[in-house]
Amino acid sequence: MQLLGELIISNSNMKSIGLQGLALSEKVAAYHLIDPLSKSLHIESLNFDNNNLGNVFIQNLVDKLISNKKMDNIKEQSKNQNSDGGSRDSSIMTDSESGTNIDQTFNLGQKERRTQGLVNLSFECNTGIGDKGAKAIATLIKTRNAFSNNLKMVNLNECGINNQGFEELK
Repeated sequence: MQLLGELIISNSNMKSIGLQGLALSEKVAAYHLIDPLSKSLHIESLNFDNNNLGNVFIQNLVDKLISNKKMDNIKEQSKNQNSDGGSRDSSIMTDSESGTNIDQTFNLGQKERRTQGLVNLSFECNTGIGDKGAKAIATLIKTRNAFSNNLKMVNLNECGINNQGFEELK
């Protein structure tokens, strides 16, 4: 998992990660992925189906995603770059940690490629997620950040979520 984390960071062409049925648990290898995933806006689809992940992993992942890529921090960073004499449009998003431009221009005059962020997130059959994990995911969805702005599908089928968790997600 540590090597996969390094691959996630170094390979910006990787758009989808499927880690189904690997018996990942909160106390084992899954934690090696939290930091790399929180730095990788190029990942559009995460599939953790049929593992042993629970609410602690979900909460740590969501906390890291939110703290690393808050939209307000991104916009503030962009404004700071503009005031430093740059000629960038203030709507261009930047990575709040490294200060680098998230939009990637291949050649001058060519179309810019905007980074997507998460589109699909699946945790099916991770029964330990429960209401607390659902609450954490609801926080990710409600928070304006670069990871959740394009989120279209969250699969929490058979994750031990009860009425309280569904109320949070609603």
